[in-house]
Amino acid sequence: MKVVKVTKTSAIENIRIISINNNVVVVSFDRPAHIVALGKRPTEVENNWWGIANNQKLNPVTREKAHIIAYSMKFANNFGLTDMKTEYSDDTVKVMFSFRNIQDAVDFATAMKDREFWRGCISL
Repeated sequence: MKVVKVTKTSAIENIRIISINNNVVVVSFDRPAHIVALGKRPTEVENNWWGIANNQKLNPVTREKAHIIAYSMKFANNFGLTDMKTEYSDDTVKVMFSFRNIQDAVDFATAMKDREFWRGCISL
C-alpha cells in the first residue's frame, strides 16, 4: 500500500460536484497541465491516470492532481459504478460517473464532498 501525502489543497478544494441527475454524478477536477488520459473502457482511462500520477518525470503538483482523479475513479467502483465518461477543457477534467441507482450516486457525491477525507493522507 502506498501513501501519498496531499500537500497542495487547491486541487482538493477545487473538486466540484456539478450535478446529480438520476444515477449520474458529474464531478469537475483541476486538470493537470494539458494532459489527457484516453481509453475505450473506464478501466483503461483510470489506469492511464494512475500512469500519469506515478510518472516521476512530471512535477509534483501535476502528479498530485492526477492522483486525485485516479483515486476518485477507483473510489467510484466502491459505489456500484456502471459507466464513466470524461471530458476535457483547458483547465478542468469533467467526469460523469454513472451508478446502478440514485442512492449509490448520492452516497458517492456525499463522500466526494468530505474534505477531511481528501485533506489527510490518501491511502492508494
